[in-house]
Amino acid sequence: MAPEPAQPLTFSALILLPDALQKQFERWTDETAGASWPAFGGHVTLLPSFRAELALDAVAERLAAVCRVHEPFTLQLTKPLAVADRTRQDYFAVFLAAEEDADSGYTEAAALRYDLDQALAPVKHDLLPELASRPFLPHITLALGVSEREAGRVVRAGIESGLIAEFAVEGVTLFAAGDTDDAGVPQQIVVSLGAAAEE
Repeated sequence: MAPEPAQPLTFSALILLPDALQKQFERWTDETAGASWPAFGGHVTLLPSFRAELALDAVAERLAAVCRVHEPFTLQLTKPLAVADRTRQDYFAVFLAAEEDADSGYTEAAALRYDLDQALAPVKHDLLPELASRPFLPHITLALGVSEREAGRVVRAGIESGLIAEFAVEGVTLFAAGDTDDAGVPQQIVVSLGAAAEE
């Protein structure tokens, strides 16, 4: 009997929050009605789910080539806002997003995202093209699939508590779903920004 063909890998490129912020935001969402925290942790999505005409190592090398020319930077997420939930019609999501100003890290994050997208564009197929084509807004997600009223409550709670995520972005994590370990955990490759990426 011939072996089953390998499942194609599904990739995404993310900035993961540091552990201390992960714990802080997990506590905040646990204590805030309507809020929720992603099972694998808070993150800023640079490239949403895609498939590629390359093996994992080749995708990682393209990502590393971009990361080598981008220096680490500080990202500030300070603006709670409610948006239409792309996963559920007529429902809302709540983001904590970066302001479009010189001090927030918005420009650096947007440039990194653009260069990653351009480097992989010839070989990638977006699985969520409607999301990939939207203007980039660096954010973490504080709630999904909530009503407009619930979203408003989560936004107000974020404002009232002075919710801020400020952290150093020192690398990009490439997730490869379909290439799992024995526990079914997707493979992750962390690529450093700047000179550290060459070490």
